[in-house]
Amino acid sequence: MKQFRNMFVLALWVATLPLFAADTYKIDKAHSSAEFKVRHMVGNVGGRFSDFSGTVNVDKANPSASSVDFTIQTASIDTNTPDRDQDLRSANFFDVEKYPTITFKSTKVTP
Repeated sequence: MKQFRNMFVLALWVATLPLFAADTYKIDKAHSSAEFKVRHMVGNVGGRFSDFSGTVNVDKANPSASSVDFTIQTASIDTNTPDRDQDLRSANFFDVEKYPTITFKSTKVTP
């Protein structure tokens, strides 16, 4: 989970590098991704979520007042293994019927 968080923060940081003209930016799905990699047994399993959205609010005058809001649709998980994806969508893991989204809302931004 820590690797997922670190990768997520890095992806958001890279996605916001070119943002300097406006105050609120929508995550561009064509140029962004929500990916993960977890250790499983003796190797790693990677995957992605294909349905996500988010905004980055940049306060140039007071950067610490900036914020990030990101939402992933859990049913959009894809590990290139349909049986695994079905299991991940089930109550064994994400329980997409009960928890259709993963939401990240920043509580602090450090310039």
